[in-house]
Order: sequence, then structure tokens, then C-alpha cells
Amino acid sequence: MRIPSSVAKAVLVGALFSTSMTAKAAEVVITARLISIEPQAGCGYLHVGSLAKYLVLAGPQNLVSTEIEVFVPCAEMPRIMYSPDAGDLQRFEVGATHDLTLSRKNDSGATLTLQQNHSGIYFLRAASSNVERTRDR
Repeated sequence: MRIPSSVAKAVLVGALFSTSMTAKAAEVVITARLISIEPQAGCGYLHVGSLAKYLVLAGPQNLVSTEIEVFVPCAEMPRIMYSPDAGDLQRFEVGATHDLTLSRKNDSGATLTLQQNHSGIYFLRAASSNVERTRDR
């Protein structure tokens, strides 16, 4: 069966619009202090990540003053080395404050293996240092 080109174009444009709107709506931007981060073997042939715990200092009201878990792919790498879109954070240092862009979807392709249920987990998209809040700690 042949689909008319006008219908195919409408479906394609609708799918692209729907995908971009969903991706944008799924992002959460916060400022948070790193409480802990699990050590990991270095990234290389395996694309792995670490589970980090953050205290949310600013962002959506329902998250402020709560602790959240964030999956960080290749945490030992500077973010710019990991991906050009992953922010400018050089390293994850406990006690430091970071500006984070998070998602509920693991778009990184990194493997996530958990010993227990972590249904409320966020996935890191980008991280930058928040110099002002880190200095105030």
C-alpha cells in the first residue's frame, strides 16, 4: 500500500514535534549539593555510570530540600570530554554545588545495574559548577 506524500509529511512533522515537546517537558533543571557518589571503574570499552545522591537547593518546589538519586554516566570524566552537551563540570566532588539538567529517561546509553529498587532515579544530561553556592558552603 502506498501512502500519499502529504500524509507521510504530516505524520513525520507531527512525530518530530511530539518528540521534541516530550524531550523538553521531561527535563528538570536544579541546583543541588553533592552528598555522595559511588565509585566506579573507569569508562572505556564499557559505558557505565555511578549513582550520586544530591540535596536539591533550587529548582521545582516539589524537589527543593529533598534528596534525590542521579545516575551519572562516566562520572570520572570531565563532562565536556564525555559529551559536548554534558556541561562544563570538571569532576564530581562531594560537598560541591552543581547546576544540573536531569531527565527521567536514560538517554546516555550507559549501563545501569542496581542492587535495589531505585524507581525515583533521575538521569544526568548536563552538569556545571555553581561557584557562588559552592563558595558559601
